[in-house]
Amino acid sequence: MKIKLLCSALLCLMITACDLPTTPGDSPATSSSASPDSGTTPADILPQLKEQMRFVQTMVETYGVDWGGVYPANVAELYKEATGSDNPYFKEVVNPVSAAKWNTSNASGKGVVEDTPETCTAGMVFYTSNAKKDGYTIGGCDAGGKTISFELSNS
Repeated sequence: MKIKLLCSALLCLMITACDLPTTPGDSPATSSSASPDSGTTPADILPQLKEQMRFVQTMVETYGVDWGGVYPANVAELYKEATGSDNPYFKEVVNPVSAAKWNTSNASGKGVVEDTPETCTAGMVFYTSNAKKDGYTIGGCDAGGKTISFELSNS
């Protein structure tokens, strides 16, 4: 089981997020683009957004290894385990548009990393676990209003 999870985690780290068109019902989050005053273009933040998504993915996969293939139910559970374990593996995540940070002073992750929000703020990463907690989706919203996401499971 641990070898399968390790292989899954290594494969996951090699996956890059794909651009997906945002249409109603296509994604758990609706998009909103960056403010015109921000000066941020989609090309500017896409690599940074993907990097932040990978940070969250690494924490989720570490949690999954620690809990025998079960992924966290939500962002709060991930934060609690990643910062409170005997071997903390929390990685600060930064919204590349707003510069808001998911860290100890913003433990809820508001505006940076959230559980499938109704509105996806530009630069934000979102996390959703499936009902059995053996798979999950990580997504993000770029400055141009496109939602990018990838879905992974241990089965």
